Amino acid sequence: MNLHDSCVKRGKNGGILFGNGCQRTLCFKHVNEHRDEIEKQFEDSINQKNQIENDISIRDDSHFLFNEIEQWKRENIEQIKKIAKQDLRKLNDESKEILLKIAKNLKKIYVY
Repeated sequence: MNLHDSCVKRGKNGGILFGNGCQRTLCFKHVNEHRDEIEKQFEDSINQKNQIENDISIRDDSHFLFNEIEQWKRENIEQIKKIAKQDLRKLNDESKEILLKIAKNLKKIYVY
């Protein structure tokens, strides 16, 4: 900051500093206020950055969870298919046995 002419907030001369970053001329009182405003803006920016990082992290986690759920779904579907195939084979075998017994009984009836 450099010494300069009149404060942009007060419009008066005396104890004036020029901010190189903001290109504003302020008195000592308003320099402190301005510094507080800049600190607040900086804190807000940091909070926004942290929130964005958190949102990205949550999205990454949710992507991971979607993959986990899809993997679980595939594994369970395969397991269900395997069990269904075994049960159908068992049902088919039992049906054949029942039909064979019925056929034998019918033969006995027709033989007599």
